[in-house]
Amino acid sequence: MTARAPWILGARGAPLEAPENTRTGFATALALGLDGIAADVRACRSGELVVTADAELERTTDGHGLVAEKDWTELSDLDAGANFHARFRGERLLLAEELLALTALHGAASTLVVRLHGPEFSARFAALVRELAPTASVRAASTERETVLAARDAGLASLVIADELDERLLERVREDRPAAVGAPVAAWRSLLGREEWPAERWAFDVDAPADLLAACRAGLHAFTTREPRRALAARMLATLAPEYERAWPVEVPVLEVAPEPGSVLAGDWSGTWTVRANVSNPFAFPVRARAGLVVRRGAFDVSGLPHAFELAPGASARVEFTLTGGARRPGGDPLLVLRYAWSRGPGRAAGEIDIDAPLVRTRVAIADAIPRRLFLLRDGPRDRAATLVLRRRGGQVTVVLESPGDLRDPRVVVRAGSKTWRGARGVRVPLPADFDARAEGIPFTCGLVAWHDGERVARRWAGGLNDDPDDGSQGVLLPTSNA
Repeated sequence: MTARAPWILGARGAPLEAPENTRTGFATALALGLDGIAADVRACRSGELVVTADAELERTTDGHGLVAEKDWTELSDLDAGANFHARFRGERLLLAEELLALTALHGAASTLVVRLHGPEFSARFAALVRELAPTASVRAASTERETVLAARDAGLASLVIADELDERLLERVREDRPAAVGAPVAAWRSLLGREEWPAERWAFDVDAPADLLAACRAGLHAFTTREPRRALAARMLATLAPEYERAWPVEVPVLEVAPEPGSVLAGDWSGTWTVRANVSNPFAFPVRARAGLVVRRGAFDVSGLPHAFELAPGASARVEFTLTGGARRPGGDPLLVLRYAWSRGPGRAAGEIDIDAPLVRTRVAIADAIPRRLFLLRDGPRDRAATLVLRRRGGQVTVVLESPGDLRDPRVVVRAGSKTWRGARGVRVPLPADFDARAEGIPFTCGLVAWHDGERVARRWAGGLNDDPDDGSQGVLLPTSNA
């Protein structure tokens, strides 16, 4: 294993292209050429081990309630594909046995990471691995020490997931002897060249372009990603251009969405933007470049693309285009894709690589002592807009319900960074101690979880309200001084 060739695993399959933790999702990830897959397993009431990430069923299936309170006979009839897209209707939840059988088809060439949600079934899962996938490379992962130890004692290669690397964790790793440690890419980058960690080095859910390239340079054993095509391009880029020092060859701005209440597009995740992208040639040889747009969700008009040009070694160029359109809800941001192609030359074959950059759409809110009204995005043009009120009080902000629109039994949800707060009518969220000094603000979003026409729905101010990989990016909360 070298710093430029970590294994790449599809997190829950390929969750931006197919339903997560499903047979189709895993098959899609492997067909793209990944080195393996990462999945989640939890036990249901009748004892079977079910491949699903959430404790609740609502986000990924047409079921309701907790997995742990359902028998497999109930779970096996659920649709795990239609929530993602109608063309996947009929996709079913998998048992751990089916996941291992799929892995076994690829034998020793495939790696599987399973996040175990509970220590009590580690021995049973280990027995299934020995029976059904004895030649596969399997890691059992968890953030909980009890589960990691149970997996280790059951004979599995265990993987502890941590938010940061410190001396306390190092001592724990030396004592518990897990096979691997998972931590953010930035933490591993700070330890590059230091070998005191006696375990494989992993990172999880590495998706952003710069993070992917950093992961390929950080001496990692492996990482998981929800962006398999971009991850493979990052690994190829790190191999072909080892001296390239910039974070990513395609740089694009963040696109701010500012819906106007009362307009035709009120509540839509839409807009018109003039985009100026900076593109560089990371290679030590000339390339032909062609810029184009890939739409993941919604409808867009674009002028100025496609655009073709040539770049000398190390040269840069600006690509400018106008983008108009969007969708009803966050997620599925369009991609600016640069196809680099080169001819055969000394020590190299002819080739090409697609390098993309997401045109991330976001919203901005101000943490002010003056109350600010936040309009939530509507699911349809006939929906009445729901509103929240944001107000800062010293070292915290409050978000309270003003109007539920046409929603029933609403509950307020606020997410700042990786933490989530919930309340019946409102919540208080503490701000970082250095919030006023953060020119870039903090990641922030909010919304309502409620009922509408007999269905459980979520209305969002911006993306990132839950852990769905296609839920979009959180907005930004700025201090008044940086508004």
